[in-house]
Amino acid sequence: MSMNRSSLHLAPRRSTPSPLVCARLLGQHIRAARRRDGRPLEELAPGAGLTVAQWEGIEAGQSPCAWECTA
Repeated sequence: MSMNRSSLHLAPRRSTPSPLVCARLLGQHIRAARRRDGRPLEELAPGAGLTVAQWEGIEAGQSPCAWECTA
């Protein structure tokens, strides 16, 4: 069975969200996923190559500085 475009019913995008809004939304999704996982942040952060403070910043909607901008 094939799916046609009319069956998708996608909502039209009214405007492009700002980078700050996108960062906050991403942080909320990451926080929700971490809470579902159940492991402590001290265990998860190093596995992602982050400190606990960096992870918390991402969940708060802040973007960590990459190694390229610290050199």
